[in-house]
Amino acid sequence: MQANYNTLFKLSQEQYNDIGENAPLKTLRKVSILKGYNVPIIKTLLELGEERKALNIEQCGTFLDIWHDQNGIERVKGSNFCRERLCSVCAWRRQARFLATTEPALKKLDIEHGNNAQYIFITLTVKNCSGEALSREITQILKAWDRLYKRKPFSTFALGGVRSVEVTYNKEKNTYHPHLHALVLMKNSYFNKQNIMQQEKLMYLWQNALQCDYEPIVYIQSIKSKNGKEERIGATLETIKYSLKTKDFAVSADVTFTLMHALKGRRLISFFGAVAAARKELGAGDIFSENLNDEISIEEAKARSVLYCFSAAGWRIV
Repeated sequence: MQANYNTLFKLSQEQYNDIGENAPLKTLRKVSILKGYNVPIIKTLLELGEERKALNIEQCGTFLDIWHDQNGIERVKGSNFCRERLCSVCAWRRQARFLATTEPALKKLDIEHGNNAQYIFITLTVKNCSGEALSREITQILKAWDRLYKRKPFSTFALGGVRSVEVTYNKEKNTYHPHLHALVLMKNSYFNKQNIMQQEKLMYLWQNALQCDYEPIVYIQSIKSKNGKEERIGATLETIKYSLKTKDFAVSADVTFTLMHALKGRRLISFFGAVAAARKELGAGDIFSENLNDEISIEEAKARSVLYCFSAAGWRIV
């Protein structure tokens, strides 16, 4: 299979970028560039003997059924997305699906709770660790989050939210830094002076939840309104943008192997409380298992779409 695969894998990242520049639609341009980002990932997978994953990623997004109108709106009605966790194209689609299913849930909660609740954004960290310890550390912070959320002030004031796991790699020290982001909807009574958490209080609570003998670094911020519009979308993006990225996977074969196995089967993004309930009521599914195509309205479904095929010569209409 290796020899057959290498005959297919011919394009460089620069060639993918060139194809993107000449693509007729913005979706095609985006997919072309992201397929270029997959090049080093595919190479490291081949070094690891993961030919099937490499082939799946290389073939991802080579067929796209796109609906678009004169206003520049584009919808992916059908595709052959590979849904591999390491794929940059699929990571982009998961971000799109996350926003498409989570923003309506947040708007629903705005209507239900009005001015009675607002969001806080928090980051919770642990010390850097070796590749051998990464899986164990991720398990530890997930268990620690469960313990933390069951304690005050969360047990008293939290209505729900979303949390995500991020892992970064330190090339100079060859260590990994797992940490957690969370966006939590809190009752307004939490923001009274006697209830609100400062950095030091959150650090103490997180240290206790981790059951560690050092003071972990934490960050907490209230999500303020700006120009009359709450910045919930920016905060929501912050909770996922690193959880779904793939750039660090391609640093080296060893890093790819470590991250691939440490994150395998992990629920990197989790919804809880009122946010989870609102998404469920609106019919939102798991972004790691659901369809990565766009949601299509009845009018869009009836309208004509165009099927594009990717090749080394660029995109062509089938």
